Amino acid sequence: MHGVRIVGLGAALPGTNVPGRIVTNDVLAAELLERRSVLVRDGFLVPPDLWCHLPEEQQIICRARWSQFETDNGWIMDRTGIDERRRAAPEIATSDLAIVAGRDAMATAGWTPDMVDGVFVATVTPDHPLTPPTFSLVQHGLGIPAFDVHGYPRNLGGMDGSAACSSFGHVLRTAYDWTRSVERGVRRTLVIGADEVSRWVDPNSRNLMPILADGGGALAIESTSEGEDCFFGDRSFFSGTDGSLAELIKVPVGGSRQPVGTSAHDNPFDPTTRMFMNGRAVFQQAVGILLGDKLHGTHGYIEAALAHAGFDIGQVDFLAMHQANNRITDAAEGRLKDLGFKGVIYRNIQRYANTTSAAIPLVLYDAWHDGTLKQDMLVMVAVFGGGFTVHLTFLRWTMPPSTT
Repeated sequence: MHGVRIVGLGAALPGTNVPGRIVTNDVLAAELLERRSVLVRDGFLVPPDLWCHLPEEQQIICRARWSQFETDNGWIMDRTGIDERRRAAPEIATSDLAIVAGRDAMATAGWTPDMVDGVFVATVTPDHPLTPPTFSLVQHGLGIPAFDVHGYPRNLGGMDGSAACSSFGHVLRTAYDWTRSVERGVRRTLVIGADEVSRWVDPNSRNLMPILADGGGALAIESTSEGEDCFFGDRSFFSGTDGSLAELIKVPVGGSRQPVGTSAHDNPFDPTTRMFMNGRAVFQQAVGILLGDKLHGTHGYIEAALAHAGFDIGQVDFLAMHQANNRITDAAEGRLKDLGFKGVIYRNIQRYANTTSAAIPLVLYDAWHDGTLKQDMLVMVAVFGGGFTVHLTFLRWTMPPSTT
């Protein structure tokens, strides 16, 4: 078996290098109020001056719906730590984000398309629900040839991987195994996380609208000698899931349980076609799953992953944690410091919000570019999401400093 090293990073950011826009909190607040005005105009929402004519139970519903459109910069920042988020233009699909991020990572690595041996895409928002897979579209969009110069099929690896917000961690593990299993020569693989989750958010909800956004990030990894391996073999990876918590984050319609077309789509307040999240419970469970729950006598995944890898928390220099909500990161940071963590917990949620599968590669991309992520740092990647899914990765950062 060979080792594997990271040799390139890339990003796809709507409003920067992809068609789309940057939505600040003030703009988002104005959009919600405009949405409310449209619903009142079209007769879907009753204005306050007419509530007195309704039964009491209907007044309660109307009052709750009315308040869901009212927010401001302070309200959003206090609850999420997010200042702005990216939204892709309507004509941009997830594969478009993945192609831009992949091309950027290839340029950093100095690769040409014919050098790439695999395309692994982490996403919960594929271009198409059944077929074609998104990684096939990305392979074609990047110009990665399916045949060599002699007309023989190339041995190309690839897959779409979905594990909610943990998708990138799981796909990285699979891409790592593919890349290091080469028998001779060098195998080069793109590992891409890309999502357009903003399109699955309830447009009537101030609770989810500020949090979920669009973006893409990519790593270029290649096989190398064991002495240059920036991973630690199987010790680098630890994952798990607790399906008893699956109802906390859910999109009810669109799968085999409830196919598209079985719910009323003409009701703007029908929640079944949009993402549902129990925010308070997710916060409690995320911290407990990562760091343990003394009340229920359970140990945390971070503790288990450290033991599996053979490290102590005091050895970790850099924590790339899923960018879900600043409150979760704050709570985790406090408990980690109590356990002896002295490293850096990098945050860019304030600029990008929660980009799901793209969150971790965008953390690594930003931290490498701004110089926070330095050579020889021991990096711990911690992702968690619906399902409830968890994945942790340990690696030694070996890329030289960014020159841009």
